[in-house]
Formats: sequence, structure tokens, C-alpha cells
Amino acid sequence: MAGLLTRFLHDPVGLITRGFQKLVVGPLRYRRGQGYDAERYWGDRFRRYGRSLKGPGHEGFSEEENARVYAQARTVVLDACRRAGVRFPEARVLEIGVGTGFYTRMCRDEGTRSYTGVDVTDTLFGELRREFTDYEFVRRDAAAETIEGEYDLVLMIDVVEHIVTEEGLAAAMGNVRRVLAPGGVFLLALPAPGTGAERLFYLRAWRLEEVLAHLEGLQTEPPEPFRYGMLLTARQPAPTGSA
Repeated sequence: MAGLLTRFLHDPVGLITRGFQKLVVGPLRYRRGQGYDAERYWGDRFRRYGRSLKGPGHEGFSEEENARVYAQARTVVLDACRRAGVRFPEARVLEIGVGTGFYTRMCRDEGTRSYTGVDVTDTLFGELRREFTDYEFVRRDAAAETIEGEYDLVLMIDVVEHIVTEEGLAAAMGNVRRVLAPGGVFLLALPAPGTGAERLFYLRAWRLEEVLAHLEGLQTEPPEPFRYGMLLTARQPAPTGSA
């Protein structure tokens, strides 16, 4: 509540405008049955903000505030990867929800040679392909379409809360289970319930047990604090007798 009051005092017109767009205009423009037109919504949002972190991040934050939040998140994600034994130069990496390429850059900085970024919209793919010439970018709705391949690391950060139907969650987690190589690692950021997300048409705060129900067969570790929720690490079991 204090944060909301601070943002109102700092930018009352902006806060009211964003609230009107999300609560009134957005549902009329994007809602589709129990879900929403994610490709259109995120395409419009990324066209509005370009590569700014306001696109995938908090629209009410400045670029500097978003950058601080993302820098802290990057540290947590890298620490989790290192504890899980991920070797970036050798790993085949899949990122579901590539957005502006923030974690794409993290992977490149860590020496990743094999990277595939999937997103529901290809709005920013032209810029991403120019920056990351050796990486692959694929337009695919992970909550409705099949993802192919086999990967040693799957990242899904700032994505699952934007899947708003049970069917979509089941499809997305099914994709993860299918493409995760034996011994592969899955990192999933999961916002905490009770943040008010359930009031917005494009957000749903899934409970941990709801997600785990779709990850049967994966070995999961206790989640760790991550931004406004938690970071879950799961692993595809390696074949019996393997090193």
C-alpha cells in the first residue's frame, strides 16, 4: 500500500491512466473467453515500449528502478543455475518468454552457445536477431502450441503468471516436461498469491501446488525467495546408472 501511495504521489496521472487501461480498456480489447489474446496484448505492449524493461517489467517503475529489480533477479537466477550444476557453454538453453532479451544477454555473458528463445509474439525478434546473431528465436505460444527439441536448461521467468487458464498451464508445463533432457534443469519464477494479480485479465497468481501438479516426474527443490514470489528449481531425472 505504501508503494502504491508513493507511485500515486510521484505520478498520479500516469497511475490513473494505467489503471484505466488495465481495468477497463484492456479487458474489452484483449479478453477472449476465460483467457485473453496474449499474442496481440504482448505485441502491442512491446511495440509501445520497445526494448525498455517497462515492457516485460513494471510499467509504473522508471527504467532505472526496473533495471535494479532485474539485476537482482539475474543474480538469483545465476546462483540457482550454478547450484544446479548448469554449465552454460555446454548447455542447450531454452527460454520460454524471451521478451526484450534480458536473460538472453545473461546466457550470452555466461558463454552459452546453443540458445533458443520462444515468445508468444515476434514483435522484437528483428532486433534480437541482430544482437544475438548465433541464437534462434521462435514465435510460439507455449500455453497452446507444441515446443520441439531437447534442452539442458529451460528458463521460464515472468511468464507463468501470464498464463490464466488451467488448460494453458497444463500445456506449458507439458512442453517443459517433454523438452527437458535427462538431467536437465528447469527454473520457474512464481509470483506469490495475494498480490492483487487475480484482479487483472492478463495475470493469475498460481499456487505452488497447482504448478507442481503438472510437473509430475520431475525432481523439485524447495523454492527460494525471488522478487515478489519464489524461484522453483526442478530437474528431469537422469537415467539410472548415469554419472
